[in-house]
Amino acid sequence: TVVLESDYASNFASATTQMTFGPLTAVGGTWGTRVAGAVTDDYYRFRVTAVSGTWTAAAAFGIK
Repeated sequence: TVVLESDYASNFASATTQMTFGPLTAVGGTWGTRVAGAVTDDYYRFRVTAVSGTWTAAAAFGIK
């Protein structure tokens, strides 16, 4: 399971989850649905919250 988080500080002291992906169990793509409301944070990260086995992954996001 992977989450996209945002925060106003680079150390993510008070990160907000913007999207949750998973559990990812097979090869393929996953589309996330944005959280309603304005996001004014400057920093974003993908964070793995649960994993089993060995995985290779790539991630990207865009801001509209």
